[in-house]
Parts: sequence; C-alpha cells; structure tokens
Amino acid sequence: MFKGRFIRKVQNHPVWGSVAEVFFALIFTFGPIALLSIPLTGGDGDLSSEAVGSNFWTFWASGELALPILGLCGAVAALSVTNSRALSGVLIFTAWILALVLASACGYALSKSQGFTQDLYPQVIRFGFLSYAAILILWFILSVKSKMDGSRGNPEERAESLLRKKHEISIEGGRNEGS
Repeated sequence: MFKGRFIRKVQNHPVWGSVAEVFFALIFTFGPIALLSIPLTGGDGDLSSEAVGSNFWTFWASGELALPILGLCGAVAALSVTNSRALSGVLIFTAWILALVLASACGYALSKSQGFTQDLYPQVIRFGFLSYAAILILWFILSVKSKMDGSRGNPEERAESLLRKKHEISIEGGRNEGS
C-alpha cells in the first residue's frame, strides 16, 4: 500500500515527478555503460576501480555522449512547444537556443569522430558532460514549471473544480433569470 501512495505522490507532485524523470534519464543513459565497464574475466582486465573507471571513460571517448545530448535537446524542444502556455517566453527562448547550439555542437563533434572511429580530445568529452548536465538541468526546470500550471493538475481535482464552477454558474444563472 505504501508503494502505491509513494508512486501516486511522485506522479502528482511537480518537483518529485520531474526528479523521477531526470533520475530515469540518468540511469538509462549511464547505467548500461557502467555495467559494461565492469571486467568479468581476467582477459578483460583487473577488477579494480581504476580499471572500471578507465573502461567507463573509453566508452565516451569517440563522442558517443552526443547521442544522449541530442535526445535531451529533442526532449527540451518538445517540452517547450507542447507546454508553451505554462512556460515563460524567456524559458522557451533559452530552451530553444541551448537545444539548437548543443545539437549543432554534437553534430559537429560526431562528424569529426568519423562514425565513432576517431577519439575526440578529452576537453571536448568534458565539455560534452557539462553540456549534458546543463541540458538535463534545463529539462528539469521546464518539466517542473510546466507541471506547476494549475490547469494541468491532478485530473480528478481538476474535474471536481470544473464541476464546482459549473454548479456555481448554474446557481447564478437561475438567480439572474428570476430578476
């Protein structure tokens, strides 16, 4: 029973719902690579934190991080378009500029990696991780702001609110007819 209440709380709370979205994005972006970084046999290398860390970073050396960044750029652009009435113009403008700039940078990095065959400079990879964090934070902010719009609240509460308004209008309408 607690599990059901917790999930419902996460679904109905704008901040917790957005935290869950970011959490799952991080898990599904880095989780599989982290698992692949663990050497399973002696032929794969040492089972040490240095070996796992080294393996993890080599998965991103040829610009593979550009793919999750491009996905987040698309998510940010879609979120800013589909929820434009709940977001301010400054947030929408920032979302589009950042998404377009990062998508262009990722496209350029991918072209220079020649199909993930050419390693990029470590500084470019670090910039990629910072870019991923920036677009993820922007996605979180957009998600929270779009969910805080009162008209997009819990569907049951919204339905009850609309029924109350309808009832009030019908009562006022009945008074006005008799006057």
